[in-house]
Amino acid sequence: MRQLILICLLSLSAPTAIASAGEVAAWGGNQQGQTDAPSDDNFVKVSCGYWFSIALRDDGTVAFWGLNNSGQGDVPSGETYSDISAGHSYVMAVRTDGTLDGWGYNGGGQIDHPSGTEYTAVSSGDNHALGLKEDGTVSAWGDNGEGQCDVPEGLTATAVAAGKHFSIALQSDGSLIGWGNDTIGQSSPPTGTDYVAVAAGEIYGLALKADGTLVAWGSNSHGQTDVPEGDAFASIACGRKFALAIDTTTRVWAWGLDEHGQVSDAPTGTGYSHLAGSGYHAAAVGPVDCNGNGIDDSTDIDAGTSEDVNPEDGIPDECQGSTTGACCLPLGDCVKTSEVDCLAGGGVWAEPGTQCVDIGCTPICIGDIDGNGNVDIQDLLLIISYWGSCL
Repeated sequence: MRQLILICLLSLSAPTAIASAGEVAAWGGNQQGQTDAPSDDNFVKVSCGYWFSIALRDDGTVAFWGLNNSGQGDVPSGETYSDISAGHSYVMAVRTDGTLDGWGYNGGGQIDHPSGTEYTAVSSGDNHALGLKEDGTVSAWGDNGEGQCDVPEGLTATAVAAGKHFSIALQSDGSLIGWGNDTIGQSSPPTGTDYVAVAAGEIYGLALKADGTLVAWGSNSHGQTDVPEGDAFASIACGRKFALAIDTTTRVWAWGLDEHGQVSDAPTGTGYSHLAGSGYHAAAVGPVDCNGNGIDDSTDIDAGTSEDVNPEDGIPDECQGSTTGACCLPLGDCVKTSEVDCLAGGGVWAEPGTQCVDIGCTPICIGDIDGNGNVDIQDLLLIISYWGSCL
């Protein structure tokens, strides 16, 4: 088990309250660019599908990156949304007027959503989706081969989570209820009326209790239901076979399958507010680091002090006039930082505003002292000729 920080399954996480805006951190498998997140710092929510990611900005617009083989990246123009959720190869969203919208693969009718203007949240499973209305009623659509769209009669919920072929809801009395495929107990959540959040992975579920403890059920093929001990958790999310949680210090915990670094490669630190998981990668909304020094600039302002010289503009002082771009480091890694910090680290800085996804970084041949493109005996002779004290 690893304590990590922020973290995209299909995006089978339960709806989470919109938090303060920040940057997106993404890690794990990057086969189709699904972890090459945009460098904007105004995101409030992330969600991950199969080899792609989406993020919601504080102005209601949506950013997409990664694989777009089924139209999942064809984000409608001119629309604003209040909630988003990525399925396997499709996206569902709630518009700011309470109506539903969807785009991408529709082989199971998963984007053939119902009408109405009363929706507040949505959750996308593999090939089915759930919508939560203002009055607590739940709608379901898409593939119903295992009964995952057969919403229990009379259900009133405060949160919903769609898994691969099953669904879970947090009822208004604080209890959990599930329906759909239950071959490994994934649709049979524990009893009790003290739950405050729920999430669904491929064939397992995860819930957060009012006392800050975690509970999981269903498949434990890779330790995804071996929840960490403690009572200081505040938010949860699920990948296909790994699980995620944010604690009260805003750090992220991750456990379960780690074949692509979706657990072990998560960034460390604090300041995270929303997370999501997928099969191969993860992403999260984290702190604003406008100068690329690894420090949260929303708290570390005005050169490390706690004072904001110009508070009325709502922009941390370290972000004032900060110009960042993609920087290719000597070993070929790419980071977003300022030109000064890039050059100080021996990197090659691209133009202002460029993103790592826009450029290709080639490792610098560090041992090529004479610059002829090869590391050979001539380089060794140069080193020997300079042998001795530099004082």
